[in-house]
Amino acid sequence: MIQKRAVRFIQSDYHSRSKGCVTKMTDDLDLTSLETRRTSHRLTVLHKAASGHLSLPVGNLLQPPLRQSRLHNHSAYQQLYANKDVYKYAFLPRTVREWNELPNHLVDIQDPTQFKTNATKHLQEIKKANRD
Repeated sequence: MIQKRAVRFIQSDYHSRSKGCVTKMTDDLDLTSLETRRTSHRLTVLHKAASGHLSLPVGNLLQPPLRQSRLHNHSAYQQLYANKDVYKYAFLPRTVREWNELPNHLVDIQDPTQFKTNATKHLQEIKKANRD
């Protein structure tokens, strides 16, 4: 909702009501969606914490999986399970789920800035592929 209002404000177009007009305006502006930016930021914080660039006490929470899966990258972590939505959508369980879905070439990047840039591009490509 806020993203759509921002696009209309940027374009100064408050009157177009045809189907898909805000999506077209967003594509024309080449804006990254709020959802993608939030996911990218979460993944960047986890990347920094896991690589020691950030002093978050996650060492005992981030454990390697008991067995490797073809579906996850080689730097995957054990999924943190939750019975309640409050914990299920908290930072660590949600971000570990997203981290495990990243491709190997992304999790191998050491520089946090480069990781964030490449993760954002990857997430945008996935979102665009799902939308088409």
